[in-house]
Amino acid sequence: MKRAFRRLSSFTRLLHSRPPPRAPLALNRILASLAKAKRFPAAIFLCAQTESRARSVAPCHVTLTILINCFCHVGKVALAFSVFGKLLKRGLPYDVVTVNTLINGICLNGAVSTALKFHDEMLADGFEFNEITYGTLINGLCDAGKTKVAVRLLRMIQHCVFNKGMVGEAREVFDEMIKRGCGVSVVACSSLMVGYCLKNEVDEARRLFDAVVGRPDVWSYNVLINGYCKVRRLDDAMKLFYEMWGKNVVPNLVTYNLLVDCVCKCGRVAIAWKVVKTMCESGLAPDVVTYSILLDGLCKEQHLDLAVVLFNQLIKRGVALDVWSYSILIDGCCKNQRIGEAMNFLKEMHLRNLVPHIVTYTSLIDGLCKSGRLSSAWRLLNEMHNNGPPPDVVAYSTLLHALCKSEHFDQAILLFNQMIRRGLAPDVWSYTILINGLCKSERIDEAVNLFKDMHLKNLVPDTITYISLVDALCRSGRFSYVWQLVNEMHGNAPPLDVINYIDALCRNQHLDRCCQHAQKYTTMINGLYVVTEFIEGLVETYPGLQYLDGFPQVKVVLRADVSAATYDKVAIISGGGIGHEPAHAGFVGEGMLTAAICGDIFSSPPVDTILAGIRAVTGPKGCLLVVKNYTGDRLNFGLAAKIAKSEGYKGMSSWLTVIIGDDCALPPPRGIAGRRGLAGTILVHKVAGAAAAAGLSLDDVAAEAKHASEIHGEPGAAVANIQPVNVVASHVQQQILSTETNYVPITRGERVVLMVNGLGGTPTMELMITAEKTVPILQLEHGLAVDRVYTGSFMTSLDMAGFSISIMKADPVILQRLDAPTKAPYWPVAANGNHPPAKIPVPIPASRQHRLMSYIHGN
Repeated sequence: MKRAFRRLSSFTRLLHSRPPPRAPLALNRILASLAKAKRFPAAIFLCAQTESRARSVAPCHVTLTILINCFCHVGKVALAFSVFGKLLKRGLPYDVVTVNTLINGICLNGAVSTALKFHDEMLADGFEFNEITYGTLINGLCDAGKTKVAVRLLRMIQHCVFNKGMVGEAREVFDEMIKRGCGVSVVACSSLMVGYCLKNEVDEARRLFDAVVGRPDVWSYNVLINGYCKVRRLDDAMKLFYEMWGKNVVPNLVTYNLLVDCVCKCGRVAIAWKVVKTMCESGLAPDVVTYSILLDGLCKEQHLDLAVVLFNQLIKRGVALDVWSYSILIDGCCKNQRIGEAMNFLKEMHLRNLVPHIVTYTSLIDGLCKSGRLSSAWRLLNEMHNNGPPPDVVAYSTLLHALCKSEHFDQAILLFNQMIRRGLAPDVWSYTILINGLCKSERIDEAVNLFKDMHLKNLVPDTITYISLVDALCRSGRFSYVWQLVNEMHGNAPPLDVINYIDALCRNQHLDRCCQHAQKYTTMINGLYVVTEFIEGLVETYPGLQYLDGFPQVKVVLRADVSAATYDKVAIISGGGIGHEPAHAGFVGEGMLTAAICGDIFSSPPVDTILAGIRAVTGPKGCLLVVKNYTGDRLNFGLAAKIAKSEGYKGMSSWLTVIIGDDCALPPPRGIAGRRGLAGTILVHKVAGAAAAAGLSLDDVAAEAKHASEIHGEPGAAVANIQPVNVVASHVQQQILSTETNYVPITRGERVVLMVNGLGGTPTMELMITAEKTVPILQLEHGLAVDRVYTGSFMTSLDMAGFSISIMKADPVILQRLDAPTKAPYWPVAANGNHPPAKIPVPIPASRQHRLMSYIHGN
């Protein structure tokens, strides 16, 4: 407060000086300080002085927003609206903060009806409010005793909040209503359940249903059943269905249709018929939606004949089938090469005055193309322009692909130009189809021109586009243009077809250039599929792990029992490129990492993925980022931390981000980015995770993690002949404990933790031999007490042969954290406990006969 008044005195003196100040930034800082200190009259006085004496200081929207807040707090709401009018008159921008300030001021003065009216007027003008607006209004309504109006406003959240995916904010308002004793209806509860189901959080919706809904109706049950069906949890949906009958809630037509659709999508059409039979027995007649779902299920299960029989029976019964029913059957006929029947169904649609939609025509065009009737497909396309819905790019691309496949390239170019003349913009796939066809017909110049046209239209070429051109250009000997395309392709992650590019170079005897890129592209090819398959296999194997929605683009492995909304401990997050397994995803679990952010092979995870992981698991206690000292990791994790900090997440400062650099291979003068993070990172994960599990605060967890990060590690920095393992181990430890580098001083008599880490291609037997040779060297040559030994493959590099050694200083706190329980799949739990200085072998028990003879001779 004293600082605010010192600033006020300085600024007042400046006002009386000549010339007066010109920067509004200083004024805004003083006003904000005064408002924070609740010196509202002083802030209002300063604004008046500034406007009268320093006309060069034009108040910005921030100044006026602070002034509005001050007027509201001193009860001058009319003056606050006057300032808001001045803001509008000057054309200054205003945001939801300004409007919320006004609404809060009105509510503070007891004029909640005026606040609601102002809200409705702004909403009619298209202004978008946030959860703070609704929380302010509901609090004001509840304080004024207008609970019914508050409940009506809560229902509006379904439209104003759920559509933005802000279910957590809506739940806060909902809980506040219950806390204040407001009667929350089943409709309001169902609205919130809809929001959870839209985010696939069905279990949370079920918990809300059990906790709040006293007398559930059929619609609240339908919301839950729809949520279960959406995530294909058929058994849970059926249990809920039987629960309805047990509570005398009669299922309606929507209930049965949801179940029938889920059963069909799960490939169990026979059970779907039983559900329909139960539906009929309950007195409900199936509608056209029910029958369309059954038709679709039969067609997808390759029971087309049964689908046709059912369709004809429905026609005989007089059931008015709609466009979707016909479209489903037409698509099934086309996929089974029964084009004649599909065309008959199309004619029947016209006779019944049903207008086919774009999906119907696209299915027919695809079927005609696959049966070789290209002219009929083209006529149908033109018919769409004349009589039906105009064709889209997908319809044109389907015919374009068929023309190129049958080597009708001139007709394909004609169709491509026709598409442009009729106002359709070809997409990347349309261009790729034509470029690929022209390359195969050796019309490479036309293909190159199309490729350039893509760039002019800001279309990013597909990798297949590049490969088609590279293959054709190599065959024609135009290698300079080939390498121009290759350089452009380096930024992409090509699919399996990129191998054609390597083969093309090899066929033209450019083996030297091919070898430069073959290893890189092979890794990228495998990485596209291996990364996602690894994560899926990990999650399938360990029930305690889960991945974020958005997979495979967003590759985040997290604890299945953790949600940001309910997690009450510090979240520990780490990550990096795939290829170092089991790090980092294998160390996610209670007592270690809360989430692991995965990049592609040997590539740092992108900022968006890191940010998604932070948002998913960070609760009110904040989050600690454990980052290895690699340029990409530090850059991307740092950017994500800054964004998360701007969103209000705790723990995004440099102090609360632990950088691991345990590499001793390169002395300090030779490093560019500093010491790299190696296998010792896993020990930091364990210490930080155990500290967080113990309930420590964010600052305390960060302090323990930083203390644990004082690790030595050595992966190898010289080329030498093969030597015995004891010689190699001795050399490695000499490098780690060298007094010349003195990274972290470890002197004789101190206690340490040892980690022998395999790099991926070293058998367990050889790692155990290394551990057996390393422990005595540490004890006898360096005078260190080894308290714990962890041997295994913790941080690898695909199938690299060799090992690394990491040594950590030990103290009682670190040992307690290392021995703390954890559910991380790959932490060596059996290595916990004190390590004796030397293990004395257990004597071999004597045989019974030997013991008997000893007894006799002894007597």
